[in-house]
Amino acid sequence: MFNLGIFYFRTYGIIISFAFLISFIFGYFEVKRKKYSLSIYIDLALISLIGGLIGARAYHVIHKWPIYLENPYQIIQIWRGGMGIYGAIFGALIFVYIYSRIKKINLLPWLDIAAIVLPLGQAVGRWANYYYQELYGFPTNLPWAIYIDKEKRLTEFKEFSHFHPLFLYEFIWSLIIFSIVLVIRRRYSKYLLKGELFMIYASLYSLGRFFIEYLKPNVWRIFEIPAAQLIGLLIIIACIIITYLRRRK
Repeated sequence: MFNLGIFYFRTYGIIISFAFLISFIFGYFEVKRKKYSLSIYIDLALISLIGGLIGARAYHVIHKWPIYLENPYQIIQIWRGGMGIYGAIFGALIFVYIYSRIKKINLLPWLDIAAIVLPLGQAVGRWANYYYQELYGFPTNLPWAIYIDKEKRLTEFKEFSHFHPLFLYEFIWSLIIFSIVLVIRRRYSKYLLKGELFMIYASLYSLGRFFIEYLKPNVWRIFEIPAAQLIGLLIIIACIIITYLRRRK
């Protein structure tokens, strides 16, 4: 941590910033290749960053509301960790949708670019979870298990030291999605409607997250169902229905 007056630059924030930068650069080349407006791309990138941060933090705060109710000043301390990827996606979508309505632009082609850069940014950003030891699963003796400091362990697992590296699973799955989306974009894009590449990304991520969630203890539940699994299922179903209706027309 570097102290510059009231500003604090911590490793978590540095990693997240690097993830955004990598995604932005890769998206820049996509925009140039498709000859889209660079100014609109910059606007969308910045707006999605703001909306994503707000949404990601809101998702985590809602999940851990009893803690933040007692310590409300910690809500804005995002450098201490605590972000939810589904919240980031929904927050960014809401913000860019509002922007697209104001500017009267077709958002679907831009979502297809997001489908390429998002899994790349997610893969890099997951290493922030590793640094803060905030995304691990049940105890395990597997060779790739990671050590978690005692103060970071859940109460019921204090006597265990090594756990499933969920951050690593998501890192690998995000890279796989990134590769799949790239292949589809290069070989089959002429068969896709605008926005369908984003549907593929959203469905693939939700599918992987659904299974990874089985390895995660102390999850946020809605109607006794892990929230991430419920959200993932709804996203997959919504993508299938939307794609079907658009194709039917």
